[in-house]
Amino acid sequence: MTIVNRKIMDGLILSKFLYSKAVKESYQKGIPSKISILTFHDSVEMFLYMALLHNKNTSSQRGFMRFWKDFPLLTHKNEMDSFNTIRNKLKHEGIEPSSKSVVDSRNDVFEFYQANAKNLFDTEYSEITLTSLIRFSEVKNLMKESESHLLSKEYSNSVECTAKAFYQSLYLHKNLVRGFFFRKSDMRDFHQMTKRVRGNLVVNDFSETKEREMEDELSIIQSLVVDPRRYFKFKNNVIEIIRFGDDRLEVVKKKEPITEVDAEDCFNFVIDVILSVQEYE
Repeated sequence: MTIVNRKIMDGLILSKFLYSKAVKESYQKGIPSKISILTFHDSVEMFLYMALLHNKNTSSQRGFMRFWKDFPLLTHKNEMDSFNTIRNKLKHEGIEPSSKSVVDSRNDVFEFYQANAKNLFDTEYSEITLTSLIRFSEVKNLMKESESHLLSKEYSNSVECTAKAFYQSLYLHKNLVRGFFFRKSDMRDFHQMTKRVRGNLVVNDFSETKEREMEDELSIIQSLVVDPRRYFKFKNNVIEIIRFGDDRLEVVKKKEPITEVDAEDCFNFVIDVILSVQEYE
C-alpha cells in the first residue's frame, strides 16, 4: 500500500466523513434524503482533488467530469455523469431527486470508491485512515485494534488499546530524542527495540510517582507541539493509572463508562502524538 502524506490523508478522511454523513442522510425521509446528493458530491469531489495532489497533476481543466480525462484508470464514468446531472439539477435548478435517484446515487458512489481508491492511491478504501501513516508496527497494530473496537462501539476496549499505543509512543520518543539505549539509526521498529531491552521495560524510565510521571509526560507533549489541554483531558478524564510490565503495557484503571466522545477524543489525540513522534525518526 502506498503511504500518502498527512495533508492528503487528512483530505481523504474528510471526504470519507462526508460520505458517511451522506449515507446517513440518504436513509432519512424528506429533505435530508434529498440533500444527501449534495453531500455525496462534495465527498467525491474532495476525493478526486486529493488524487490531483497525490499525483502532482496541475491540470487547468474545470468541471467534475474532467477528472476522467486527468486519470485514464478512473472507472464508473457513466454512473458518475448521471449522478453529477442529478446534483446539478438539484443545486442549480431546484429539481429534487426521486427516492430511486437517491438510492442509485448512494450505490454508485459506494462502488466508485471501492473501485478507485486502489486505482488512484494504491490503497484500499477501507484503509483510508490516519493509522495507515503509522510506521512502527507495534503502535500501528494497537491503533488499528483501537479503531476496530471504536467502530464496534466497544469504547472501553478502544481506549485501552489507544492508551497502550500512547505510552509506547512516548517511550519511543524518549529513545529517539533523548538518546536512551540506542541511536536514531537503531530505531527501525518498536518491536525490535523491545526484544533488545529486557526486564523492566519502562518502569525505570518513567518517574515513579504520579505527579512526576505527569510532569515528564507533559514536557514530552509540549516538545511535540501538541495542545497540552488535550493531554490533560486524555489523562484525567479517560486514563488514570498506567502500569508498565515486561514487554507489555497494562491499563490498571480507566474512567467508566467510556463514552463514544471519550473514545474518539482519545483516539484522535494519540494519533496526533504518534505522527508527531515519527517526525523525529
